[in-house]
Amino acid sequence: MDEAVLPADYQRIMDVVRRGEGPVMVRQVCAGLGMSTEPARSEALRAKLNRLAERG
Repeated sequence: MDEAVLPADYQRIMDVVRRGEGPVMVRQVCAGLGMSTEPARSEALRAKLNRLAERG
């Protein structure tokens, strides 16, 4: 999938994941985006990560 067609939020997520060494945890992505790591925020991000993974 061409990342240019993704919304800006998803492009930022992909950038953080790409910079990570190996598999990344949701908390690492939250921290990389400057987001809170509280469960409500991290679960919303987890859903976005799952959608990205499903899309390849």
